[in-house]
Amino acid sequence: PTEAEAILGQVLARRGLTRRGELVAQIAGYEEAKQRYEQLVKRGRNELERELAKLCEEKAIIHRALDDTSGALQEYDYAIAIWETLVERGGQSDFSNNLASAYTNKANLLQSLGNIQEAVVLYDRAIAIRAPLVEYEGRHDLAPALAASYANRANAAVRAGDLHGALNWYDQTIKLLGCAVEHGQQDVANDLALAYTSKAIVLRRIGDVQGALTFYDQAIAIRERLVSEGRREWSTDLALSYTNKAATLSVLGKHQEAMDLCDRAIELLECLVDKEGRHELANYLATVYANKSAIASRLGDLHSAMELCDRAIALFEHLVEREGRSELSNELASVYLGKAAVQRELGSLHDAIEFSDRAIAIRERLVDREERYELSGDLAFAYMSKAVVLTILGNVGESVKLYDCAISLLERLIEEKGQRERENDLAVAYLNKARALAQAGTLRDAVGLLEHAITLLERLVEEGRSELTSDLAMAYMNKGMALQAL
Repeated sequence: PTEAEAILGQVLARRGLTRRGELVAQIAGYEEAKQRYEQLVKRGRNELERELAKLCEEKAIIHRALDDTSGALQEYDYAIAIWETLVERGGQSDFSNNLASAYTNKANLLQSLGNIQEAVVLYDRAIAIRAPLVEYEGRHDLAPALAASYANRANAAVRAGDLHGALNWYDQTIKLLGCAVEHGQQDVANDLALAYTSKAIVLRRIGDVQGALTFYDQAIAIRERLVSEGRREWSTDLALSYTNKAATLSVLGKHQEAMDLCDRAIELLECLVDKEGRHELANYLATVYANKSAIASRLGDLHSAMELCDRAIALFEHLVEREGRSELSNELASVYLGKAAVQRELGSLHDAIEFSDRAIAIRERLVDREERYELSGDLAFAYMSKAVVLTILGNVGESVKLYDCAISLLERLIEEKGQRERENDLAVAYLNKARALAQAGTLRDAVGLLEHAITLLERLVEEGRSELTSDLAMAYMNKGMALQAL
């Protein structure tokens, strides 16, 4: 809205503000504009309601940038209430897609917070609006928006542990986007590549590794074509496609092919970051270094793995600590854990503890102080990583305490947030704690935990998670050994 833009221009005319200060100033400008629109609407200017709704959604985005999720949710609710009034009571169906977008924006925020069930309700509402518009009213211009709704619904299904349901939603996404691309809508070609990638990730998780490779190849083919046609803005996505395929090849034991793909990704990203000055992409380069490090470790080249870890850490530390990109803190923690894993393989156990502690410190701050509860599962993983090293060092008491912390976090995510994708992590926590207890001679408690793990894994395998069959077999074996020792 013109008036809102004018107000924002006045507020942001000040100089010397930090990035956070700029965002706070934008909030002030939006709030002043919002109040003026509210006054005009109260005076009968009902045609401005739609502008007020749009303004609230824009204001919500800035609240999110400030990590003010409650403020963002409040603005989304305000916008939704306006759109619902316009659509449902005013009979203005022209605004149905705006309402669907508002539902989606709020759902995306809820999903990022781990509130999967609430997000699913809103995604379903958005689909219920958009599907009839596309399928029955011929609004083919909204097909990409409907495809995005299907993709969001698929992502929520993944978070809820419904992997086969997610595949169905991704198939609907791919069908819509594939049809659009065939009819010349090349602007959604990269979205189609993303849908292929998302489906590949799920296929890999359910054990269909060859199927995953097929869809990664389709994504790569699209992105290589786009980049060769001069669409260099998709170079980063192409690099990430190479990295995703590399991780899957590594699972198949094709480590050298995986390393070659990582090198192709690194070549692309180093060109963008180092030669073209696209330093805002440095986090992607750091991520590829970390992924290549993991593959080098599997090859047994631990010194190369350590060098790659250090390069990733240097980039992430610069971005987080020097440039203030705090949103990358959790990624920095992940790389610390990657280095801890390499140090563990090298036998540098106390160094592994040090870097595990660095990761834990970051994630405890994010979860406990900044209330980023959606990262609780990542914190649980950090606890387990340190616990493994403590068990090797013979400090079983401390390792069991950390496993208990991890188990508590994971159980809460599954039971209260519906994040069933964490059930395998919980089974691993049960297994690892059982091993520590068995090492300490507490065999009956170890058997009880193994039974919990077996119950979880049996159900997951029955649901199609065939890649967990080896974990289930290991749990059976560990239980047998514990019972024999008893």
